[in-house]
Amino acid sequence: SVGKSFSVLISQLDTLVQFVSVASQLHPFANLAWQVVSSLYTIARGQLDRDGRIGDLTNMMEDVYTFVDDVKSFPSKLASQEETIKKIMFQTIECMLFIQEYSGHGFCGACSTF
Repeated sequence: SVGKSFSVLISQLDTLVQFVSVASQLHPFANLAWQVVSSLYTIARGQLDRDGRIGDLTNMMEDVYTFVDDVKSFPSKLASQEETIKKIMFQTIECMLFIQEYSGHGFCGACSTF
């Protein structure tokens, strides 16, 4: 996928960034060019990190919903957990709205326009 390829590229660039950062100090034009390139790298790296945190959020939501299997096994417990389930549902709505908004602006949303 594009996201995975992007992630691999950024990881490979991590080492190169450290090397070129030192080497760019040798010439003023190299330093200027490096500042532009490193700014783009920093933006891309930050986006990748944010995208990863969205993935962590969806994994956490998946973990929260493991209770559904318990409810299937013990339907009598459903009534006693009603308030907790309502809170989970409201939080799920907030998370989904956040993810929907983010997906329009995150790396995944940007890739869909290509």
